[in-house]
Amino acid sequence: MKNSDQSLLLRQLDLINELDKNGKLRSEVVFQKQGQIIDALLRNMEIGEINENSQKKDSTELYISDQNQIFISYSHKDEEWLVEFKKMLKPSERGGKISIWDDTKIMVGNKWRDEIALALKESQVAMLLVTPDFLASDFIAEHELPPLLNAAYNNGLRIFWVAISHCLYHETEIESYQAVNNPAMPLDGLAPSERNKEIARICRQIIATL
Repeated sequence: MKNSDQSLLLRQLDLINELDKNGKLRSEVVFQKQGQIIDALLRNMEIGEINENSQKKDSTELYISDQNQIFISYSHKDEEWLVEFKKMLKPSERGGKISIWDDTKIMVGNKWRDEIALALKESQVAMLLVTPDFLASDFIAEHELPPLLNAAYNNGLRIFWVAISHCLYHETEIESYQAVNNPAMPLDGLAPSERNKEIARICRQIIATL
């Protein structure tokens, strides 16, 4: 209900009270109409409080997400690893400790370059899922890694790269950054139980830096 509608109800209530005082309305009519107007005013107040609380909650959640965003860079050929890490991080994301950004959040028709630049600006950590496909991707090499490394150099973005598979990472700029797991023992070479244990450790280590 708008403020103008609320003002109209209040004027109607004043008019009814005035007519009742002058004896121009029957008492049962007065009570009925007064009750309807008061109920409408109370509903308006309750809706206003609900909307205000909802806006406060949304604002708080947005603030938390912006302060603890993790940017995940990966090759689309390695999407299964993106799924594994997002699954492991989900409890922390649900609890409001972190938010996660990856290119699946770019909507069709949006400018991907602007979306990536904004996501990097709002992120504190970048997680790189490094494989031969990751290093072979021209898109990553030309459009994702340069702004990512620039954000690390100029804005303090922290880079954590994960050795998913054996690869020639030492031939790239990534070599300058410390891997969060042993590149000599990449994740795809571990047994399933050990792999899951290592993914959990990596995620805990990254969350601890936020």
